[in-house]
Amino acid sequence: MEIENKILQHKKRAFLEAYAYTGNITKAAEIADMPRQNHYDWMKFDPDYPAAFKNADEAASERLETEARRRAVEGTSKPVFYQGAVCGAIQEYSDNLLMFLLKGSKPQKYRENVTMDVGNKDNKPFDIRTTPTEELIQAEAEKIAKMFGISVDKAIEKLKREYEGI
Repeated sequence: MEIENKILQHKKRAFLEAYAYTGNITKAAEIADMPRQNHYDWMKFDPDYPAAFKNADEAASERLETEARRRAVEGTSKPVFYQGAVCGAIQEYSDNLLMFLLKGSKPQKYRENVTMDVGNKDNKPFDIRTTPTEELIQAEAEKIAKMFGISVDKAIEKLKREYEGI
């Protein structure tokens, strides 16, 4: 039983190390020479395994980020050919990766900002999330009638005209 436990712990360690390197469950299972289902079973039944897997997952993510940063900042060397022969090299950088890194590290500054100003024909703002029901119109009309000293019917009429102009 103790030998089986040591083998099991060795498999878990091998899988987690492979996952930290590859970031892929199937590939890590192949490297550790085990069925990938073991990982899912360990996630369910081994109380210590999820935390260990989270650490391996963070290591895999950091590895990806390191590579993205390298390609964005240091670039990659691409050979230049002339008449079929290599005659030099150019350094290529990834602007897309750089933008993703910036958005991730400073989202308040580099995130996509979209602002929409939506209004009716008179450019008055309105809430597009809901279409008012008769009950809401009635309640709003009662407030307006009381505030401006007009009849509820007149307030309803004004509200409906405004909603139609949307």
